[in-house]
Formats: sequence, C-alpha cells, structure tokens
Amino acid sequence: MALQHMPPYVLSFFRFATGAVFFLILTRKPSGTPKVLVGSLLNGALFVTTVNFAVRASQNPALTSSLVYTQPLFVALFSVFLGEERLHPHQGVGILLAFSGILIAARSVYFDWGAMLAIVSGFLWSLGILYYRKYLRDEHLVRFNASLNLFSALVLIPFLFRNDCCILSGAALFWGLCTAFSAQVVGFFLWFLSLKTLGAVTSGTFSLLVPACAYLFTYAIMGRAPTPWQVFGSALTLSGVFLAQWKREKRRQILVKH
Repeated sequence: MALQHMPPYVLSFFRFATGAVFFLILTRKPSGTPKVLVGSLLNGALFVTTVNFAVRASQNPALTSSLVYTQPLFVALFSVFLGEERLHPHQGVGILLAFSGILIAARSVYFDWGAMLAIVSGFLWSLGILYYRKYLRDEHLVRFNASLNLFSALVLIPFLFRNDCCILSGAALFWGLCTAFSAQVVGFFLWFLSLKTLGAVTSGTFSLLVPACAYLFTYAIMGRAPTPWQVFGSALTLSGVFLAQWKREKRRQILVKH
C-alpha cells in the first residue's frame, strides 16, 4: 500500500530513516567500520530498494514475496562454489524442486520485471547473509541495526532529488510509518536476533511463513487472489528451499557438536 503513494527509493529512505532514529535512540554509538558499512549496504539499501522496485513492478506482490525467498538457494550454491561444502543429494533435490516451482509460478502469469527483480533481491539477500555470517556475527545487535539504517538512509538521500519524487500525503505518511516500524524496526531486529539465538535453520523455517502470509494479505487488503498454479509453484519453491536449507544446516549443527 505504501508503494501506491511514493516511489520505491522514497519508501526505502523512509524505512531506513525511521529505523535509524529508533535504534540511535537506543544506542548512541553506531558501528562505523568498513565491514559494517559493506554489510549495511548489502542487507539494507541494495536489498530493500530492489525488493521495493520488485513489488512496485509486479502484477502480484505475493508472487514477488515467494521469489525473494529463493535466497537460501543462492546461499547453498555459493557455499558449494566457494568450496565450503559439497552438493549432497538432498540439497540437490531441494534446489531442483525450488527452481521447478519458480518456473511453474512464472508460467502462470506474465513473468515481468517485478519477478526478475525479486530473484535479484534474493541473490543480494544471500550475499548479505553470507557476509554477515562471516564478518559481522559478533557485532552488537542494536549498534549494527543502527548502522545499517543510518548508512542506508545516507546512501539513498541523492535519489530524493529526482524529478519524480513526491510530496508525501497523509496516507503516504501513514502507510510509510506502518511499513517502516513493522518491517524495518521490528522485522529487521527480530531477524538478526533470531540468527544469533535460534540459528539459521529455525529462523529460515519460520521465515518461509512470510510468502504464505503475503498471499493472504494481498487478497485481504488489495483483493488480488492468486491463481492455483501460483500457489502450487510457490509452495513447491518454498518446499525446495526448506529441504535444501534444512539438510545443509542440520549437517552443520552435527559438525559443531562434534
């Protein structure tokens, strides 16, 4: 709904500016290292703005949400490519299932730029997760979120001077604040908190509820019902993502215990 009242980069700035104010109140010492800056751009400005453009350009935001959650596939493929682990049978089956689901869902509607950008955002998200896991896992959670929002907001300031920038109406402010608080403040904080406390496997499992909720809210708020093929393809994609990620994380936990 917020994207009906403002361009994607304006919504991104609105989200990050709100998040920066909130987290800077909690901590007045944001992290300013180069690694935090890179992690902030990958997990913040680049990822969120790409998602906003994808939703804006898509015929069905719920399908876009499902395609964004291809990120575990890219994480698994990167891990194999970088030599961190081998591609095991269950992982390969999960990847095949997920990409089959993408093809089925894509053929049910016109595969527009929104769908393409959603997959790109999943790719960017996977880079952000890998970078966070390797370099930023021990960062103070509140300080990292403050830095992520602050750096991302600063990066997006030049885009606010574009000719198509808008004057925010009352409705735009309302939906922008709802999006910023629920997604940027609460959502991002809980996501990184879950990565620290629950682990990637449990966090990833619960995150797969997001596309299902997206279909429900898209229908309830916007009146756009998904087609049976969209639902089937998305369910197949998420099942494959879960299978590939679950087997992968389970093996990692066994190695850690030993």
